[in-house]
Amino acid sequence: MNASFGTQRLAIGILCLAGACELQNPRGDSDVGPGDGGSTEDASERGDGSGMGTGEGGADAGAGSACGARTSTIAWAMWKMPNPPMDDLPNPASYTELGDGTVRDNVTCLVWQRDIPQDTYTWAEANDYCASLPLAGGGWSLPSRIELVSLVDFSKASPEPAIDTSAFPDTLAEAFWSSSTVIDKESGWYVNFYTGATSSELPNLDIRVRCVLSGPARGATADMPNGLYEIESGEVLDTQTGLVWQQESSASAMSWSEAQAYCKAPWRVPSMKELQTLVDETRLYPAIDTSAFPDVSAASHDYWSSSQVAGLSSYAWFVRFASGYTIYGDQTEQYRVRCVR
Repeated sequence: MNASFGTQRLAIGILCLAGACELQNPRGDSDVGPGDGGSTEDASERGDGSGMGTGEGGADAGAGSACGARTSTIAWAMWKMPNPPMDDLPNPASYTELGDGTVRDNVTCLVWQRDIPQDTYTWAEANDYCASLPLAGGGWSLPSRIELVSLVDFSKASPEPAIDTSAFPDTLAEAFWSSSTVIDKESGWYVNFYTGATSSELPNLDIRVRCVLSGPARGATADMPNGLYEIESGEVLDTQTGLVWQQESSASAMSWSEAQAYCKAPWRVPSMKELQTLVDETRLYPAIDTSAFPDVSAASHDYWSSSQVAGLSSYAWFVRFASGYTIYGDQTEQYRVRCVR
């Protein structure tokens, strides 16, 4: 390349997915148009994604996608990350109810189990539940951390669950297991749909379940896919999400409002979901690829997102890259920022 990239304890549940995106032409334009933010439509079958919106945003030449076979890597976002349908964020979330008890995410192409079971499960039981789920012909799995993060709607304030409740009307404002394990293998990742936070818990805790339809190529690896990042002129292109990141973050920590001012157009502060696509589950202290982002260290690892906490206007989300957890803090607190476009 010769140029830069374009001018309280938690009850947990499981969420099931089906039919993911197989990314094509990751640096080219997609023939698929933008999705209708936050909408749901009836459909008689899962279909192949024709006529389905994926949303716009990311890099100027963002990742194109079409609904097809699931890729083998599930620990990384192999699609554009949807955001709540807000005016200032790309890739507005959009869902289609498929009429067979499943819901398709029109941005990621992931297909989810719509209704959650009433029981709670340990992490192992949650995996078994999804593997044996007969819904829509079977073939389900427990979603990975980043797949589950893709459903979070951080614009929703508790006690409403942090998810699109028109697409997933019975979702409880509780935590949901993912299939991902922390690198020490002694705890599992979950997403708390009470707030939208991501953290981990011991696997023997009984928590809630929704499951994911696997697809024939689904794998269990957390290893980074080959060619995920392309680095040029101080910019890092994520070839799967289409997001372009500044390789060097701010030299010093700053307040949330200062972070918003620091990232000047065309750059912006990433949403809390976009920032989580950088988490590398195979690493700790820091949980990020330090060959692509060498300025993150165990001593300097908290990074602001642009996302305020719904219902708590003086708080905002940040990602703790020591572990990969998402946490919210007072906006006067001092953290670093990495800009994205």
